Amino acid sequence: MTSSTKKAKLEFLQIPGGEDVLAFLGSKWIKQYGADKNGRPDDTGHYHNLLEIGICRWGRGTVLLGKQEMEYTEDTILITAKNHLHNIVSSPGVKSYWEFIYINPADFLRTQHEFGKRELERNMRKIESVQIKKQRKEIPLFAQELECLMDQIRTQEYGYRACVKGLVYTLLMEIVKITSMESLEIKSVQNPNWDKLKKIELAMQYVDTHYAEAIRISDIANAAYISESYLRRIFAETYNMSPLRYVNFVRIDSACKILRDQALNINEVAQKVGFDNTSTFIKNFKKIVGKTPKQWRKEVDLNNHTTDAYKNGAQKWWR
Repeated sequence: MTSSTKKAKLEFLQIPGGEDVLAFLGSKWIKQYGADKNGRPDDTGHYHNLLEIGICRWGRGTVLLGKQEMEYTEDTILITAKNHLHNIVSSPGVKSYWEFIYINPADFLRTQHEFGKRELERNMRKIESVQIKKQRKEIPLFAQELECLMDQIRTQEYGYRACVKGLVYTLLMEIVKITSMESLEIKSVQNPNWDKLKKIELAMQYVDTHYAEAIRISDIANAAYISESYLRRIFAETYNMSPLRYVNFVRIDSACKILRDQALNINEVAQKVGFDNTSTFIKNFKKIVGKTPKQWRKEVDLNNHTTDAYKNGAQKWWR
């Protein structure tokens, strides 16, 4: 899978309105991973805008985390932070059954009023750096909580949203604990070039905070204490994208939340996420999400689409 790093692609996902997670559950996710719809090998690495937690029900193959390739089998659990390169490839001729949930930790934890600013930032640093591959037996408590969360989403019985909220909080705190406790001997899988990752992290943190402003490449480079040329190079090497493309991605991600939750017109949304020109906003939105802001807003039915999204496998809005 060495070519994966050269072809890494963004998979843009959106959590349904009124929910705390996006879930890909059920038989739809029994397939030949690492192959296209015609069965041809496609080992393209990818990364998401959300935290991904996946569990292998059965099957075997390899997983790519960062630049490390490892085997997976039944009961393998993967925890991958947003913007971290990863991929799953089934063994030749073998289908695998994976189920996944996706969470926006920053949005979720900001609603937990017991956190002060420093504690929230400390927890988020741990969550946003995580790339873990472990077997169920190695993290039994985490696995049990993950199963409970998936069962709540499957059944959607009375009060399930409150249960989901509690379980998401518990899972995130388990991730913080897992990454903190050396005695568990669970370590994040890191790119060997740690300094490069730290520079990218600083750059992304700056963009996540200032995306609504008139950001220049020099501003991002200064925030990461590197030159503009080095900034462009490490983004290209790590994510196969430019810093400007990442800025647009963050802006469009924020625009989706506004379109879903607020009654602003398209011009107002564009201005709010940092686009001075509405036509440029629409062009970038369609390029990333696959449809115009108006089309996307029409398709997001907060009252009716959630059940189908959970039970049948929610859409990938980036397609």
